[in-house]
Order: sequence, then structure tokens, then C-alpha cells
Amino acid sequence: MGRIMSCVAWASALFVLGCTREVPAAPQTPAVDAVVGRYSIATVNGQVLPLQIGAEGSMAIDALGGKLDLDTSATFVNVVTYRTRGPGGIQVYTDTVSGHFFHYQNTLLLQPDDGSTPFFLDITDAKTLTSWDFTVVVYRK
Repeated sequence: MGRIMSCVAWASALFVLGCTREVPAAPQTPAVDAVVGRYSIATVNGQVLPLQIGAEGSMAIDALGGKLDLDTSATFVNVVTYRTRGPGGIQVYTDTVSGHFFHYQNTLLLQPDDGSTPFFLDITDAKTLTSWDFTVVVYRK
């Protein structure tokens, strides 16, 4: 009986290996995707920009604008322009994060190349992406 079961297991393994060659491999390059394009920050927590997003002591931080570019090679660039206001004056700077994105159903996972925390975007409609990670950020094409 043990010998028969061993032969059945061996035959099953050969069958699986034989069939595996018939299954086409997934494409290595991402297909052109409906989410590809340039998006601008429309609102943060329901408010339009510019918007004060933080304060510490006599220093305030404002978000002035931002854009998210998603391209056909499944890479992204997210640029946000900030302004600090305080006793030392006003300074404007940009924060740029780039990396790769993965699209699954109505969700995008953006994985920064610098190793920072990945973040998710919901595909709200054909022209809108929404981030819920820390604050509600709505991007529009």
C-alpha cells in the first residue's frame, strides 16, 4: 500500500510539473494602466490649498500645492510644496518622494524607493485618488 501511494504521489508531482510548463508567465513589464497620469492635490481634509497643516510654538507649516505623477512603467513621483512661517521669516521648500506603484482593483500601493513607509491610495473614480493614511488627501487629474 505504501508503495502504491508513493507511486501516486510521484505521478502527481510529474503531472504538476508537466502542466506548469503550459501556464504562461505573467508579463515582466507592467501594462499601460488607466490610473497613469498627473494628479494635483485638490483638498486636504476637505479644504483647498494653501492650508496650514501644522504649528509648533510660533512656527506654522502650510501646504501650498502638490502633484502626483504615475507613469506607464509603474513608477511615481509625488511632490508637495510647503511653506514655513515664523520668527525667522518665510521659507518655501518641496518634498519629493519617488518609487514604484502597484495597482490592485481599486487600490494603489505606493512604495517609495528611499525605504520610507509605503502608502495607499483609493481609486475613487476615473479622475480621483484619495489617501487616507494620516489625513484625507484628494488628488484630481
